[in-house]
Amino acid sequence: MKRVLVLALALVLTLTTGIVAMAAIEAPGETCIDWEWGIGWDDPFYEFGFLNIDSPVAGEDGIWHLWGTYYQNDFTFAQVLFGENNDNSINALRGSYLFENNFFVGAEFVNDDSNGDYFRIAPGYRFSLGERSYAAVSVNFTDPDNGDSYTYLEGNVRYWFDNARIQGHLYIPFDSDYSFELLIHPSFKIQDNLIVGAILEYIEDETEEISVIGGCTWMPEKFVIDTILSFNYEHVDQTYFMVGGLYQLTDQFAFGANIDKLEDQDTQFAIKAKYALNDKANLKFKYDFETDDAGDAILLTYFSNF
Repeated sequence: MKRVLVLALALVLTLTTGIVAMAAIEAPGETCIDWEWGIGWDDPFYEFGFLNIDSPVAGEDGIWHLWGTYYQNDFTFAQVLFGENNDNSINALRGSYLFENNFFVGAEFVNDDSNGDYFRIAPGYRFSLGERSYAAVSVNFTDPDNGDSYTYLEGNVRYWFDNARIQGHLYIPFDSDYSFELLIHPSFKIQDNLIVGAILEYIEDETEEISVIGGCTWMPEKFVIDTILSFNYEHVDQTYFMVGGLYQLTDQFAFGANIDKLEDQDTQFAIKAKYALNDKANLKFKYDFETDDAGDAILLTYFSNF
């Protein structure tokens, strides 16, 4: 069931390429049907999506989520989500707004029958480092129904070079019951059709081990090929890899497949497709085949820039 929850989290809460755009309340990116390492940025968009994951465990109903997203930039966005996790409802509303003086405030409310409700508010300040580059700092206050409230200081950086992008995330809790976290995510365009990237994440817990993810996106003519290799995946001392590809069959339609493997679980296969409605909007589809460790999953999205 852990794999089912990880997949749902990756597809719905990050809704993006390998790493989300970073802000106090994490900004949603475009839902991807592959990893897509990149050095670009998200233009304003809106998106609607549906995800259904069947449970491989008898008697469990699995997960379904339905969401809508409005994104202006990393600090001005809104997202609403409805769904169920094994017959327990989950509803979420999250967003952020950047004022003209570079102060911003983010907020998030989650109504979760299985894990409890919580409310989070995160005021902060964005320091401009260029046209799109920035550093931001915020103080995040979280009030869960099933525990004591807690506060943490958060710092985020996104910086663009000519052929590279570096992101960083720092999490400093004011309460010793929570762990210090540091994440560094560089991406480099080393050829016109090849981007390589890495993610290094350190969590100050009892193991104090670093989770490492590396990979690339290669774009030969009519193909997009993505790879991931991760050590200490999700900080559970496991190796994970994924290889995926899309082939552009026509100017509008692309079709592809993924294969991924977590060390002690079955290999999982997926098929995927993308249809361009015009130069701004597209439809995406992905189907993950069932294994002994994970149920089958269906993802559908409509995306449009504006």
